[in-house]
Amino acid sequence: ACEELFCPLTTELQHEHFGHLTFQCVGSMSTIGEAPRAEAEEGGEPLDDSAASLLEEARKAREAGRDVILLSLGTMLVGPFWPPAKLPADDDGGNLGDNDDGTVEPCSGYPLRECDGKLMAQHCWRVAFQALGARPADNAEGSPEEDGKSHPLASAPPLVIMSVGAKADALDGPGLNPIPPNFRVHRAVPQLRLLPLCTCFITHGGMGSVMEAIHCRVPMLVVPFYGDQMHNAQAVERAGLGVSFRFPLRTLSTEALRDAVASVTRGLAGQGGGEGSALSATDAASYACALEAVAAKSESQSGSGSDAARRACDLIVSAAEHLRSSSKTVEAPGDVTRTVA
Repeated sequence: ACEELFCPLTTELQHEHFGHLTFQCVGSMSTIGEAPRAEAEEGGEPLDDSAASLLEEARKAREAGRDVILLSLGTMLVGPFWPPAKLPADDDGGNLGDNDDGTVEPCSGYPLRECDGKLMAQHCWRVAFQALGARPADNAEGSPEEDGKSHPLASAPPLVIMSVGAKADALDGPGLNPIPPNFRVHRAVPQLRLLPLCTCFITHGGMGSVMEAIHCRVPMLVVPFYGDQMHNAQAVERAGLGVSFRFPLRTLSTEALRDAVASVTRGLAGQGGGEGSALSATDAASYACALEAVAAKSESQSGSGSDAARRACDLIVSAAEHLRSSSKTVEAPGDVTRTVA
């Protein structure tokens, strides 16, 4: 989609199969914003009451100057990789070696490659509860109590919207109950509708989620687990679009997450800061500028998601025609004709 997120060839097998090819970025194929997402009056499916209520709460929180944070770890971690399954092995595309040096981590008692989706997801959720959850001194509706012990991130606790998947035991674990009063936990959320209302996106770093966040200009905190997510996390951080928590069992701590959220959001929701707020506001502005630059560049390359898709198709057809014109037809046994490039 864009040069900033391009993952170069790394393995011998990749070089063997693709090393002679030219890669070209075509821009984002996302159609976000080109047409409203499905609504009843537009012939699509309406949002259910809980989703509509969630969106309205997010809008009101932003209007009140509160941060709105979306926490979603994708569908694989909370689905196919839930126990008894493990994260995919390296030879199945897991690439866990890029995210795990074999160290036994204190928070899990295992190296990452021996973990399952539940352990990884719950580690992230637990840290989020500790770092972002409203304390007894906070009023989760939007203002600190009179004792002065306000939430450490802002003048009001953030509204944190968390998608945990459909597993019945998703929150069965230490440190996950009770749910902090400023958290809204759902099996699934309307991510594309929520992102434009968010000041921060805590994500696993799947390419789809990364491109959606860029399109909506939302800074990311990327907690990668397997596959291409580690590269995506590093690319996001390198391009100034957010913060990477590569090696998450080691790097994702309460203090680190709280500091990262403050860094990317302070000043974006319109609230004042406490000590160090000037630096945080500067950080937030730099993330906003980087997101705008990359999003605008991607959109200028493609014009729109549909244009990018057409451009990609044109390139594929052009390459196919070139291959066909440079190939030769030979006779094979049994009167079968085949084309050899």
